[in-house]
Parts: sequence; C-alpha cells; structure tokens
Amino acid sequence: MQGKETNKNPGMEHPLEIRLTRLHEEELPQILAIERESHLEPWSGESFLEELGHSFSQILVAQVREPDDGRKARQAREGSVQAPRGNLSFRMAGYICFWCVADEIQILNVTVDKKWRRRGIARRLLHHVLELARESSAQSIVLELRKSNLPARMLYENLGFQVVGERPDYYGVIREPAILMEMRIGGKGPF
Repeated sequence: MQGKETNKNPGMEHPLEIRLTRLHEEELPQILAIERESHLEPWSGESFLEELGHSFSQILVAQVREPDDGRKARQAREGSVQAPRGNLSFRMAGYICFWCVADEIQILNVTVDKKWRRRGIARRLLHHVLELARESSAQSIVLELRKSNLPARMLYENLGFQVVGERPDYYGVIREPAILMEMRIGGKGPF
C-alpha cells in the first residue's frame, strides 16, 4: 500500500509531496518522537507494537518531501553544502492509527509533527481512511478528541464529522472531556 499526492496549499511556494505507507517497526523511533512531542499522554512503543499485531488495526505514516528549489544545487556548486544525490529522502511527518471493526472505522490517533502542521498532512491521512471506509462498505467513522483541540475539531467538521457526545474527564492528566465525533458514510458532506 502506497499513495503519493502533491499537496498545494495557498501561500506555499513549493508544494509537498506526501507519501502514505504502512508503519514498519523500524520506523517506530521516529513515530515515538512525534508522539512524545505532540501529546500530554503519549502512546508508548508497546502500544504501537500492540496495534501492529492486531489484524483489525492499521497504522499509516505520512512522509513528505519538498521539491528542491535549486538552492541546494547552487550551494553545492559554490561549495557550501554537499551536492544532493538522487531524490531527496522523505521525512516522517505524521501518522494515523485506526481500527476496522464490523461496519465501523474507529480512528484512535492522528498526529502530525509540529513542524509540518497546517500543510494538509492530517487531511491527506483522513482522506485515505475515508476512501478505505467507502471501499469496505463501512457505515460510519468515529473518533474522539480533547475538547480544547479546536484546530482538529475544525478539520473534522470540515470533512463532515459531527459531534455526537462528550465523555467528561476522559483525558486523565488534566481531566479534560473528550468530544465524540462521527461521520455517517454516504451522508451529506464532501465524501
């Protein structure tokens, strides 16, 4: 499974090339670094390994590569940096973990590295899961998020998710409620 897409956001000089692949165990240290930097209560390495072991669980990673705008080649000619060799390598930018259970997809974790946020990576990961939902005849997609996570909530609502409930004191460290959201497949919305 691999998908590539060029993401063009307004105001960006150079679009990102985003590649989606399944998580491989050797990529776990990169994922854990993003997880620890992003969450008050990060998942452990054991949690990710456990998810990799479930037949109903999938973890997709988003890797990005920005096109060379000529600066590196110019700098190499001038001797200030080493010349690039072949394609620039992709960098780990984010991931999504979800379950496919019966006729429902449950999104457990969507995280994007802070330096790559607001560049369409979470949207690309979610689009892929929405495509899988349609192909698998899932009836709904559900997720939960911190009540204070307004950027994520806005993204989910923009994609067609609706608030269906709240769990008080769900997140333990700061006793914050979880907002429950759901998208009915085949309903109104961009998908």
